[in-house]
Amino acid sequence: MLAFGLAAGCATPAPPAPSPPNLEVVGRVIEAQARGEGRRYLLDDGRVIEISPPTRILFEGGLGQPVVLGRDAAGEFVLVFATQAGLPADCHLPGLGPEGIERGPYIEIHGILWRKASRFSSAETPPLGSAYSGSTRFCFDDRAEVAYTVPR
Repeated sequence: MLAFGLAAGCATPAPPAPSPPNLEVVGRVIEAQARGEGRRYLLDDGRVIEISPPTRILFEGGLGQPVVLGRDAAGEFVLVFATQAGLPADCHLPGLGPEGIERGPYIEIHGILWRKASRFSSAETPPLGSAYSGSTRFCFDDRAEVAYTVPR
C-alpha cells in the first residue's frame, strides 16, 4: 500500500498550455490547389492564401469549409476544416479524431489553443489540463472558435 502511495505522488503533471496563436486569416475555402509541397487556397471573399514549407498543415478538410492561417511559437500553420455525415451543418471539424485538452477559455487541439465561443457547450468538462474523452468531436464555428462538442 505504501508503494502505491509513493507512485501516485510522483505523477507527471500535465504539460503547460502553449500561448494562444495569432489567427491571421479566417475564411471559407472555395478552391484549393496543391503546388508541390505548397498550397493555394482561394477564399469566398476573393482573398488568396499561399503557403509553402515550413508552414505546418494541421489538417486539410474540404471545399466550402472554414480555413485558418495562423502563427504560434512554432511558426505558421494552416488548417482547413471538414464536415462529417450525421453531424449538424454548422459543425466544422479540425480533423478526424484529434485529442482535445481542457485549457479554461481554450481547448488545445493539434498543439494549438483554440478559443471557446461565447456560446460554447459541452456534455463533458474535464479538469483543467486534462483530455476530453477520446471519442469527442470538436465543432468549430465560422470564426474558428470551438462552439460545442459532440460525443460519439
